[in-house]
Amino acid sequence: MEAVIFLNGEYDYKDNFLKKIIDKDTDIFCADGGTNYCLEKGYIPKCIYGDLDSIKPEILDKVTEMGIKTEKFPPEKDFSDFELVLEEMGYENYEKIYVVGALGKRIDFTLNNIFLMEKYNKLVILTEKEEIFFREESFTIAGKAGKTLSMVSLDSEIEGITLKGFKYPLSDRYIKRDSSILMSNVILADEAEIIFKKGKIVVILYI
Repeated sequence: MEAVIFLNGEYDYKDNFLKKIIDKDTDIFCADGGTNYCLEKGYIPKCIYGDLDSIKPEILDKVTEMGIKTEKFPPEKDFSDFELVLEEMGYENYEKIYVVGALGKRIDFTLNNIFLMEKYNKLVILTEKEEIFFREESFTIAGKAGKTLSMVSLDSEIEGITLKGFKYPLSDRYIKRDSSILMSNVILADEAEIIFKKGKIVVILYI
């Protein structure tokens, strides 16, 4: 079972792109101002969370008229609206959660949204060009030959990383966080392998 969360970041998504991740069985959730884009594109959220100060008045009126479930919280809270959604939506019930509108507008929220993937590792942040996800164990990427991939360490060091099926392979390397060696690699194989002994990595796949 999959879900999609609309956040209040920048939106540059074609309708056909959203149709690839949203169908009649997809549960949709909105964090506050993400509701604006969600309803403008004709999607109906299962629930809206936040202090509701970023929703356009006409959208809020429409939400009320349609009887869409909202859970309003005070502005003074210990979570961002994004984490609030993740805490309240029944996160454990979903195999994968796509997130749109997670980047842009404010760098503090952009960084926090990315870092939250360490705690909520089912998340996949999507833009028209990027697929961003978190890994802390070895993994493979299939069917992406020709695509560019970058990796950013959240640890001080990635231990013993090996890259197979890439234009720039590595073998059992120790990569410090302040290194840029894992940026802008190119996948060559139908099934590329990223093997490492220890580390927490944000992966950016250019789709």
